[in-house]
Amino acid sequence: MMQITSADAKNRFGELLDRAQREAVVITRHGRPSAVMISVGELESLLALQESRKKQQSALEELQEFFARSDKLLSPAAQKLSDEDVERLVAEAR
Repeated sequence: MMQITSADAKNRFGELLDRAQREAVVITRHGRPSAVMISVGELESLLALQESRKKQQSALEELQEFFARSDKLLSPAAQKLSDEDVERLVAEAR
């Protein structure tokens, strides 16, 4: 990842556009990172990843809500069953 000052970036903008197609370019101002130049393809990948994570988070929240509701539907005795108990009862019912 290339790092360049904002003054140099202004003077070498065309070169940075080409460079950003291959790698991210960090532009600093007063010694601190201020902006990043990336290719459109890289931006699209990042946005797609962000959208995917939002969907995953939404699905996780739905599952958490489902399990929170389902616990209230079970009788106190059913809530105390272990996974092994459930597997045994299912096997017996078959």
